[in-house]
Amino acid sequence: MENNKHCISLAVLNDLDTDKSSDFSNKGLSAKDAHTIANTLKIRKTLRELYISNNNISNEGATSIAHVLKINKTLTRLNISNNNISNEGATSIAHALKINKTLTSLSIENNNISNEGATSIAHALKINTTLEGLNIENNNISNEGATSIADALKINTTLEWLYMSNNNISNDGATSIADALKINTTLEWLYMSNNNISNEGATSIADALKINKTLTSLNIENNNISNEGATSIAHGFFFCNRVGYCTGTDWIRIILN
Repeated sequence: MENNKHCISLAVLNDLDTDKSSDFSNKGLSAKDAHTIANTLKIRKTLRELYISNNNISNEGATSIAHVLKINKTLTRLNISNNNISNEGATSIAHALKINKTLTSLSIENNNISNEGATSIAHALKINTTLEGLNIENNNISNEGATSIADALKINTTLEWLYMSNNNISNDGATSIADALKINTTLEWLYMSNNNISNEGATSIADALKINKTLTSLNIENNNISNEGATSIAHGFFFCNRVGYCTGTDWIRIILN
């Protein structure tokens, strides 16, 4: 049955020269299948969106996809979430992001990426000039990885949405992100729910909201934030709107524990 799934999904590759979007999610694909998809992308020039989530392509498959990203000039959206990818695969994707000029959206959530992989992606963000959205939710990223991404946000000028929920980021990581928000001029959506952020981190984010001019959506629900931290966020939010020098966060979600 597994082989039949592979044959069915790979047969669809014959249509990649005309299709602009292909979805191979939930097909039981392996690293070998990802390699075949990557080889096909080298010769098919019209595909814009590729979804390979909920498979088992692992690091080897992610590396195959990364190799083709270095030369592909059409793909704009890539989803490789939930594929048993760890730091090795994430680093391969990061190397490709330093070269790729077309990808605008990358979803690599629900994998086994820790600080090493997050740092590799962060280094790529300092160089990449096209990526607008990054989803790295539900990995194993803690303060070190969050700080690396924060450093990248101080330099990056294209990222508009960043999803970092369901990791292991605490106050130090949140404070690093907050410091970046004081400088960053492009990020509009930031999700950091289900981490380990308490009032200290919330207050740092609140201070950043008083300065940041572009963030419009913030989700930090399901952390360890009490009334004190929530009040700080609210003050930062209303200060930003009151003085009128920034667009103002128009959507904010905090659920107190």
